[in-house]
Amino acid sequence: MQKLRQFTRMMASKEPKLTTVFISVDGERDTPEVMKAYLEPFMPGFIGLTGDPLMVRDIADTFPAVFFKGMPRDQGKGYDVEHTSQVYVVDAAGRLRVTFYNATIEEMTGAVREVMADGS
Repeated sequence: MQKLRQFTRMMASKEPKLTTVFISVDGERDTPEVMKAYLEPFMPGFIGLTGDPLMVRDIADTFPAVFFKGMPRDQGKGYDVEHTSQVYVVDAAGRLRVTFYNATIEEMTGAVREVMADGS
């Protein structure tokens, strides 16, 4: 998330059409209020989305995104959510164009600029 924040802040002045969307895969706990509080330090430039777990699963299925609820912990009162840590670049038409895993800011910048220059 820190790298995404650096990337988003760097790009914001040069590419005002760029939007960074953080989609929570834990709609049971990540209410809109929780998402807003979590993303507050990353603002401006981030939008947080969450929703019904089945709806989120449908969205995740359109990407190579894997997530699942882990085993209960703390005497069954809590749980972890395991998920991929990829970053996805979606173009203006809603098509998945690039997937990053542990990419540098320079790599992300170059790929995003290519997608945006393509104009599709």
